[in-house]
Amino acid sequence: MRIIPVLDLKGGEVVRAQQGKRDRYRPIVTPLSQTSDVVAVTEGLRRLYPFPTFYIADLDAIEGGTPNSGALARLKAMAEPPELWVDAGVTDEKTLSAALAESWLCPVVGSESQQDDALLRRFCDHPELILSLDFFEDGFRGGVRNEADIRALSSLGIAAALVATSLHDGTLTPGQLATLGT
Repeated sequence: MRIIPVLDLKGGEVVRAQQGKRDRYRPIVTPLSQTSDVVAVTEGLRRLYPFPTFYIADLDAIEGGTPNSGALARLKAMAEPPELWVDAGVTDEKTLSAALAESWLCPVVGSESQQDDALLRRFCDHPELILSLDFFEDGFRGGVRNEADIRALSSLGIAAALVATSLHDGTLTPGQLATLGT
């Protein structure tokens, strides 16, 4: 099972998600880092396990604001930069084409940002494109709570899972991560 840590960025900081209610998101408090700085939190997660890939939700960009380009550049400049899966609210062909041309990131097209399926139809065969399906009031709510959840996903044949809170809070331990085979 490949575990991919999730980092939500808002205002240049890693924030704690609150059931999709973005007005409630505050800078993250985690035992992994003394600050909510994206590099510090990434390094803290890598002390748990040498994660090669991180999923970044650029909440400012998703909401139509200024992208967190500086934070992404700092991740890219790390001594061992992670592969980045970035959801930045892409809605048009030009922006997605530019993102796909960047060797250091895999763009994520979030269904919440799309008005229709035109962009997905245009790029559906691209091997680097990642689709994020977002369900809210009417549908699926996820969240990996612990090792048992990851094992259950694995038993269903799922090869990778995005994981946030159970990593940030320390619920998943380095030993568990090692045995899960991320």
